[in-house]
Amino acid sequence: MNLKGWPPVIGLFGLALLGSVVQNSVPHEHGVWRDALPSLYYLPIVIAAINLGARAAAAVALSAAVLHVIASGLSTDNQWTRLLMEAMLFICVGLVTGKASQLHEAAVHTRRSAIQLHGDDSLERAFPTGDSVRQIPAFGQIVASFVHRFRTPVASIGGASWLLEDPRISEAEHTEFVKVIRRETHHLERALADVQEFTQPRKPRIRPVDISGVLDQAIQLTGPGDHKNVIMFKKDVPAPLPVLNCDPELVTKMLVNMAVNAIQAMPEGGQLIWTVRVDDGRMTISLRDFGRGILPSIAPRIFDPFFTTREGGLGLGLTVASQIALAHGGNISLGECADKGTCMAAVLPLHPPAPL
Repeated sequence: MNLKGWPPVIGLFGLALLGSVVQNSVPHEHGVWRDALPSLYYLPIVIAAINLGARAAAAVALSAAVLHVIASGLSTDNQWTRLLMEAMLFICVGLVTGKASQLHEAAVHTRRSAIQLHGDDSLERAFPTGDSVRQIPAFGQIVASFVHRFRTPVASIGGASWLLEDPRISEAEHTEFVKVIRRETHHLERALADVQEFTQPRKPRIRPVDISGVLDQAIQLTGPGDHKNVIMFKKDVPAPLPVLNCDPELVTKMLVNMAVNAIQAMPEGGQLIWTVRVDDGRMTISLRDFGRGILPSIAPRIFDPFFTTREGGLGLGLTVASQIALAHGGNISLGECADKGTCMAAVLPLHPPAPL
């Protein structure tokens, strides 16, 4: 264990813990400063990931979550919903930065091995797809996008729950605040599921599945509660179709992530078309949207972890979808559309190989 890497982590952790205690004495009218204090915990978590690795980052994140809840919970006017959300955010930051650290170390190790085997002159032959280190953004960028992605829902939930305690609000306002909490909780649950699947992917539990039913479930999960504008779903599924041997839960998540990505490309609403075809023992599940399309310059990177062009996006949705397809012995790729929009296809074998 690299003991030299711990002093800055411990020092920053102590500063963050002091922030949790001080938070109790900050008046509510200084809400910006009060809400900013828990963000100090991100510093020791990220430093632990960089200097000490994934396990240390996870340990520091878990400690931050527990101690922040205890220290801030000493104040009777603190909202436990907000504290628990912040605690989950610390843990997620630890998991993601730890995973990014592992990816970076693996890429560097692979590059060094290639240099030893092939020499600098043959490095391009050893890396036909380019430097994989480049696919992983800087830790600061990862953490910033991650915190931004989670901080807004946490703040919305905290604000709505605070206003619900006001006896002066009307019944209509009460209903609207409850809807805000439900909607933001749904967004957090989906984002947390992506983080968990990316950092700790599980082996598929294969069984025979009717793909039409799986598509119906995916459409329901990406229904009106997930977007503001009208989205029309259309299915082109011929009958009869052979059963697909897969993990229905994982495949549903794969399809949901594909659909959410397509919906985000159509901010004014539109139509999504699901198409299923079977050929040569493989099932192709295609999704067509009529949005703004994907620029050729960024198309090769859309499945890279943490790559996103959307404000506040985390950049894990399509990465997780691709992981799930690969775990089933298949793949996801972009296709060509006749006119505007994007076509994306997941190709899965009807009888995937046994998980390793």
